[in-house]
Amino acid sequence: KVPLYARHGIPEVWVIDLENRLVHFHRGPSGETYAEISASERPGVTPVAELPGIAIDLSGLL
Repeated sequence: KVPLYARHGIPEVWVIDLENRLVHFHRGPSGETYAEISASERPGVTPVAELPGIAIDLSGLL
């Protein structure tokens, strides 16, 4: 679904990969992909790029 979200201009997508214990961050939609894609094994408190001053503690997910 990530390409669909990019195509519709969703600014930020987080994909939780429980099998590999990773969180994938997709930011900056461009066509059917994202300009910035990163992953973290220990995301901790993660800022929401589109909501300045807002952060979510993801440490309990993995």
